Amino acid sequence: MWMSHPDFPKFIHANWSIGDGHASQKSARLKSSLISWNCQVFGCLFQKKRRLLTRLAGIQRKLCLGHNPYLCDLENELTNNYNMLLEQEELFWLQKSRNTWLKEGDKNSRFFHLSTIVRRRRNKLEGLNNDNGDWITDKTGMKHIIVDYFQCLFCTSESVGDYSLLPQLFPHLEEVDLVGLSCGVSNEEIKESLFSIGGLKTPGPDGFPAIFYQKFWELCANDIISFTKECFQTATLPEHINETLIALVPKVERPVSMTQLRPISLCNTLYKVVAKILVARLRPYMAKLVSPNQVSFIPGRQITDNIVVAQEVLHKFKTAKGKKGFIAWKIDLSKAYDRLHWHFIREVLWELHLPPKTKTFLWLFCHKKLLTNTQRQRRGLTQIPNCPSCAAPLETIEHLIKDCPNSIAAWNDIGVDFGDLGSFDFDDWILLNLKSKRKVNHSLPWHLIFTLSLWFIWKWRCKSVFDQNFTMPVEPRQIIFQYAVEWYSSNKPCTGTPNQTLTQLSWNRPSPEGCKINSDGSRNNTTDQIGAAGVLRDATGAWLKGYSVKLGTGSVLEAELWGIFWGLSLAWDSGFRTVEVESDSKVAVDLLNSLTISTHPLFSIINCCKVKMSANWNCSVRHILREQNRAADALAAISFDFNPGLHIFEEMPACITDILAADARGDSRPRLLCF
Repeated sequence: MWMSHPDFPKFIHANWSIGDGHASQKSARLKSSLISWNCQVFGCLFQKKRRLLTRLAGIQRKLCLGHNPYLCDLENELTNNYNMLLEQEELFWLQKSRNTWLKEGDKNSRFFHLSTIVRRRRNKLEGLNNDNGDWITDKTGMKHIIVDYFQCLFCTSESVGDYSLLPQLFPHLEEVDLVGLSCGVSNEEIKESLFSIGGLKTPGPDGFPAIFYQKFWELCANDIISFTKECFQTATLPEHINETLIALVPKVERPVSMTQLRPISLCNTLYKVVAKILVARLRPYMAKLVSPNQVSFIPGRQITDNIVVAQEVLHKFKTAKGKKGFIAWKIDLSKAYDRLHWHFIREVLWELHLPPKTKTFLWLFCHKKLLTNTQRQRRGLTQIPNCPSCAAPLETIEHLIKDCPNSIAAWNDIGVDFGDLGSFDFDDWILLNLKSKRKVNHSLPWHLIFTLSLWFIWKWRCKSVFDQNFTMPVEPRQIIFQYAVEWYSSNKPCTGTPNQTLTQLSWNRPSPEGCKINSDGSRNNTTDQIGAAGVLRDATGAWLKGYSVKLGTGSVLEAELWGIFWGLSLAWDSGFRTVEVESDSKVAVDLLNSLTISTHPLFSIINCCKVKMSANWNCSVRHILREQNRAADALAAISFDFNPGLHIFEEMPACITDILAADARGDSRPRLLCF
C-alpha cells in the first residue's frame, strides 16, 4: 500500500543511508521512521473513507436541485480520491488476508476483509489437549503445551545406538562438485535469489517483505550484496538475522492437539536470500544424493515410475522360491492422472481471470442450469415456458442469449454480429469466445467482456421480470465496459508499483468564443471502404453542425485526415474564426503538427489540411482519447450508409442525441491508462 504513494520512494532514498552498518541494521533503523511516516501520510483509511462518502452524498443532494459546474468538478475530484482510497483499502486487506491464489473484483476490499476474518477464525486456537487428555483453554496453559511439544520434538532421546554397525552406503559428492558448492557467490546469484521470493510473502520479525528490497534494488543493492558475501566468506550470520517467527497452521478444521497443527517458519527476507542461494547450489546435485526410488522431490522424475517398481516387486514375490520370507509396505499414492470430468472443467473455469460472481454464473450456464422458464417448467415451478421479454414459445438458454430481441440489441451495441455465427454450434461458439486471447479497448481481454455480457443479459432479464419499472439500458456496452474496466483495474498485480491507472474522461469544452470540432475516421475491413464524420459544438455543448463523408477505399489514416479537412472547411465556411479540432488518431494529429515530408504517401491531403490551418484564424489540432470522441465515432460508423460524397447535417441525427446530451452534462467514462 505504501508503494502506491508518490512520495514513498523519496522518503526511502532520504532515510535508507542514514548511519552505518550492514543491510539488516539499516532496515531496523528505517522501520521506526516508516511507522511515523505511515501515521502522518495515510492515517486511518476508514475515517478518510467515511468523510469522503459524507461529502459526496452532500454534493449529490445539492446537484439534485440543479446543475452547478463547481460542484460537478468537485464531485469528480472527490470520486477520483475515493477510487484511490478504495485501491489503498484493497491493498490493505489483500495483505491482511494473505490471499495469493485469487484476485477478486468489485473492488476487492470486502472480499479480502472477509478473507481476513475467516482466516483469523480458522487459525484461532480455542484450546488444546495436554498429554493427559485434559482440555486447556487459558493462554498460559496453552503456551506450556506448545513449548513442551517443541522441546520434546527437538530434544534427543535417552536411547543409545551403535551407528558404527551401519553400512557406509551414504552417497557423497565428488571433489569437483564440492569446489563448485564452495566457490564465491556472485552479484547475479544474490539478485536472482532475492527476486525469486514472493513479493508479498509474510515477512519475518524485521517486518520487511521481499517486495521492498525488490522495488528499491538500485538503492539497496550494494548493502545486500556486501551483507550476503560477508555471510558466505565468514560462514557466520549476524546476530538476530536468523530469528524466526513460528506460525501454527491447522491441518484439520478444528485442531485439538499439537499434532494437528503444522508449524511454518516466517524468516527475515535477508536470511531467505542466503538460504535460497544454498538451495539453488544444491539443487543440481540432488539427483546424485537422493535414491532413484524417491521420485517426489526431484525434478524430472515421475510418480508413475513407482507404479512400475511396485509391479516388479509383486511379480518377484510370485516367482521367488525359498524359505526366506518377503514383506511389502503399501503406501498411499496420489492419482498420477485425473480423468477429464466436470470437476476438472470447473477448476479450469475457476482459473479464468473473471469476477467470482460471473464464474458461478458461467458454471450454471455451461451446465444448462440457469432458471429460464423452460427449466422452471421442467422442475414443476411454472406451466408457462414462454420468454417474458418477447413472448417466444420457449425460453431456452440459447434463445435468451442470441434470439431474444433485447439480447440482440445488447450484442449489436457491443459489436457482436450473430450473422458471423454461421455453422458454429452454440456451445462451440461459447467455448470459442471464452478461449479467445484477443484484447479490446486496448487492454481488456475479450473473454472478460464476453462473460460479463452474458451475465448482464441474464441480470437484465431477471430484473425485467421482478421489476415492472425496469427498462433495458440505452447503452449496454457502456455499462459492461465500465464494469470490466473497474474490475480489471482492481486486479492489478500487487507485486510492484502499478503501471496502469483508471481515469475518468469526458468531452472537452472549447473556449467561450470558440467552436469545437470532433472528427473521426472509419474503415470497413470487409470492403476496405473508408468514411469520416465530425461534429461542431459550442462551449455549452450545443449542436452547431455535423458532417459525414463516404470516401471510397483507403486506409484509416487517410479517413482521419479527410475528416479533419472537411471539418476545417465547414467551420471556415460557417464563419467561425476560433476553432479547436480534436481527433483520436495520434498519428494524424502528429502529422499535422509537425514538419511535412513531401515524400509521404498522404502528402496531398496533409498539405491541404495545413493550408486550411494556416488561414487567417485561430486554429489548433490536438489528440484526445476515444472516450472523449464518442459523438464523432458514432457518426463515422454510419457514414457507409450514405451515397459517396459529403453530407452536412443541419439538424442533430437521432443516433447521437444521447451522446451529445451526456457530453453537455459532463458525463465521464472510465479508461485504463498505461504509463
